[in-house]
Amino acid sequence: MKPRKLVVQAFGPFATKEELDFSRLGNNPLFLINGPTGAGKSSILDAICFALYGQTTGAERTATQMRCDFASPKLLTEVSLDFSLGNKTYRITRIPMQERSKANGEGTTSQASKATLWELDGTENNTLLVESKVTEADAQIRTLIGLDVEQFRQVMVLPQGKFRDLLLADSKDREKIFSQLFQTSIYKKIEDALKTKALAITKAKSDHENQIKGILQSADVESAEQLKLSIAKIQPELELALTEKTAASEALKFAEKRLDDAKILTGKFDNLARKNEELAQHSMQKVGIEKNQLQLKLALNAQKLEAPFLAKNDLHEKVGTTQASLKLSEAKLTQVNAHLKDATLAFSKAEEAHKNVQILQTDLNKLEQYLGLANELSDAKNTQANCQKEFNVHHEKQLSEQKKLSHLKAQIAEKEASIAQLNIALEALPEQSILLEKYRQNKDARQKLFQANEELHTLKIHTRAAKNTLDGAATLLSDLETAAKKCEYSWHSNQAAILAQDLQTGEACPVCGSLEHPNLAQTLLDNAASKEDVEQARQKVSAQNALRDKAKQSVDNALIKENTKAATIAEIETALGELALQAPEALNREFETQQAVVESLNSTKQSLAITQGSLSKEKRELLQLEETYSATEKLANTSKERLRIAESQVEQTQKKLPEKYQDSASLNTEIADTRSKIVNLNTALEQARKNKDSAQSQLDKSEANTASLANQLKGLQNELATAIQAWELKLQASEFDNEAQFTQALLSDEEQARLNKEIDNYKQTLNTLEGAKTQLESELKDKTLPNLVQLEEQLTLANQGYVQKDEAWRGIEQRNNQLSQVQAKLVDALKKHEALDQQYNTVGTLYEVSNGIGGNKVSLQRFVLSVLLDDVLIQASERLLLMSSGRYQLIRKEERAKGNKASGLELEVDDTYTGKSRSVATLSGGESFMAALALALGLSDVVQSYAGGIKLDTLFIDEGFGSLDPESLELAIRTLVDLQATGRTIGIISHVSELKNQMALRVDVQASQAGSKIALIA
Repeated sequence: MKPRKLVVQAFGPFATKEELDFSRLGNNPLFLINGPTGAGKSSILDAICFALYGQTTGAERTATQMRCDFASPKLLTEVSLDFSLGNKTYRITRIPMQERSKANGEGTTSQASKATLWELDGTENNTLLVESKVTEADAQIRTLIGLDVEQFRQVMVLPQGKFRDLLLADSKDREKIFSQLFQTSIYKKIEDALKTKALAITKAKSDHENQIKGILQSADVESAEQLKLSIAKIQPELELALTEKTAASEALKFAEKRLDDAKILTGKFDNLARKNEELAQHSMQKVGIEKNQLQLKLALNAQKLEAPFLAKNDLHEKVGTTQASLKLSEAKLTQVNAHLKDATLAFSKAEEAHKNVQILQTDLNKLEQYLGLANELSDAKNTQANCQKEFNVHHEKQLSEQKKLSHLKAQIAEKEASIAQLNIALEALPEQSILLEKYRQNKDARQKLFQANEELHTLKIHTRAAKNTLDGAATLLSDLETAAKKCEYSWHSNQAAILAQDLQTGEACPVCGSLEHPNLAQTLLDNAASKEDVEQARQKVSAQNALRDKAKQSVDNALIKENTKAATIAEIETALGELALQAPEALNREFETQQAVVESLNSTKQSLAITQGSLSKEKRELLQLEETYSATEKLANTSKERLRIAESQVEQTQKKLPEKYQDSASLNTEIADTRSKIVNLNTALEQARKNKDSAQSQLDKSEANTASLANQLKGLQNELATAIQAWELKLQASEFDNEAQFTQALLSDEEQARLNKEIDNYKQTLNTLEGAKTQLESELKDKTLPNLVQLEEQLTLANQGYVQKDEAWRGIEQRNNQLSQVQAKLVDALKKHEALDQQYNTVGTLYEVSNGIGGNKVSLQRFVLSVLLDDVLIQASERLLLMSSGRYQLIRKEERAKGNKASGLELEVDDTYTGKSRSVATLSGGESFMAALALALGLSDVVQSYAGGIKLDTLFIDEGFGSLDPESLELAIRTLVDLQATGRTIGIISHVSELKNQMALRVDVQASQAGSKIALIA
């Protein structure tokens, strides 16, 4: 990634719009960002990082805190960055959430955060990749650059005070960064896949072992051998139980047969008793049957006299009927005469009224002409009504769909508003996540501070002990030096007396060269120190001096460790600030509270995804509904045009027809009335003629009928007298005394049949009962009644015996079946378990090796990355050796970490001065900066040398040069110049004056009371 152009507005210290065109610096520039403290040098890096990721380089300030206090309320805070990746150029523009002036009226309103991403092609046909959504822009940037914001800060930007992060990162953090840079995620996927498969096999084995235990427990056995013994032991028991059950079954069947035979015999005895009882009861009906036989005989005799009796009665009835008919006929004859007179008069009136028919016919013809036009009008109105109905249907459908359309648009607007609100809420997610990470770092740093203080206390004790040793050695050395001086003085004094003995006046003194000797040493000391004494004293001083130096070195070493640890504590306390005074528990609670906030925002993020999915669905529905509405609108317009044509047709027809006759219904009514009048007049005339003729005909018929009935009555009266005489003669000759006895004896055919049936049933039942009795008496001859109670008791005992034997057999059979089934299941389960063992022997071994379980705890991905790290350290060490004047190299620590901590990617520094390796944490501030710079440069070289690696062709360094001495500064600059020659863009932020003098390309940040300005010097 190479920056091409940066535009900031109301951002950081920049109150107005400021533009920085990196392309003016050249293709691969090495330039200095210069300016006084607080002018805004670091804000340029903040702007680049914010444009890409929405966060600043140091993560101390949020996006909302980056607004310039000097900026006009009408000017939005906005950052835009053009950058290139390979042969493609992109533009990212971000607007953080902020308060801005209202477009209309006074006051402010909230401006939602936005992020827009374009791919630039040098023309106006740029491709819009992200329109406004911050989350989408963040995801696109991570995909394009290949780094998240933390990785970007560590490998492409060395922020102020953060340059040691990558240098001091542990294996876990460095693995995360390197895997992204070198794209080694395939190895992690292999690790995860093998782990998932191995854990699945392990779980399957565990489940299968539990299943085998369950199978054995279901048979109450503990092993396969015990199961086999149980199956062999139960076979003889099963055979014996089956034999005993069979015997008990035969005994039960015999007892059941005896009881069944006894019940049948008892039933026959009971049946014989019932037959005797039924026969006795049946004999009691004999008297009634004899009475029925007598009644039936009289009915048959009366039936022989029934014919003359019925003939007499029939003639008597006919005479009465004929007499009544004759009276009615005579009355009707009088009535018909009067009716004929009325009909003749009505016929004359009908002939007079019929003369109006011709006038009515003329009126009818005229009305029928109007009817044609009225029908046309009616059809036109019907067409109009149909068109109106059709229009109403389409119009109502149009209104309904318009309402649905409006409702759906409102829903979409509501969801878009909801999404906007959720996006606004989620704008806090990066900030809150950063804050969560900050709380985590604070918590971890506070714990490190506690441990460092404990270690410092121990170091101070060691320092005090070393100082006590040094004080003792120094005191002894002082005493020895005093003694040695006395010894030397004694020896020198004695030597002066010896020389004085040989001195003569005028001879030069061997000590001072004087020719005069006014005060010669006269006395020789008896106990004067010898040359050997002086030499021994000097040796003691030299030995003690060595011991004192060694003790001093111990003190110096202890002080270095103490000062290093104190510097670490001070650094942690500086980073923590007031948090260093807080209890670790409070920071833990603060972290947990913030963690809950981030989890809540992540839940909101999920809600946003669901709402966005629903919105997409509704937008698709909106497109479909808009198409449907368009079609419905066309149908409504078409039907409206048809309605207009129909209304015009009705209007034209109405003009041709008088208003009175425009209603076809009333016209039809008037036509029908006229036709009815004509028909009524014709019908009335015809009916009057028919009534007259009918009345005459009825008169003729009535006269003939009256004469006929009179003659018929006379003949019937003669026949009745003869029939009465014949009946009386028959009655006198019968066994009946009078007509009443005769009628009482008469029975209908149904009555006679009933009596005959009762008599026959009686005889048939009697014969049946007597036959059954005889049959049972024959069968039961020489038989005795059995004892059912005794036989039932015997059956109960036999059944109980069978049940006991059956239950015993079933229990053994069930146990045998259970054991056999368990044995079959166990065989299958053991085969599956063996297959799982074979699978794990392969997959499990690969999983343990690839995931770094055991051994040096180096996973497959970490092993690959360690090889890559070695390449990085080779390149980094070349530069570090140069910058440190040949003293330091970076090496990878290969010893296994203590406990469960990940190993393989820790760094150490090899000090050629001491010939020892030590932790990079022991480097001073300037040394740490050089090591971090060398590591970043080496990483940049190696990443780009691997195919598919991320392009690290830009490096920004924020301060750190002030910690270097002039010689180291010159070496560092020379290294950067060499790196620039390989095609890198390198920007340095510093206020070190030597850099300003050595670098021709500069970006000057000029501070003022109204905000800072950017000036490019190329």
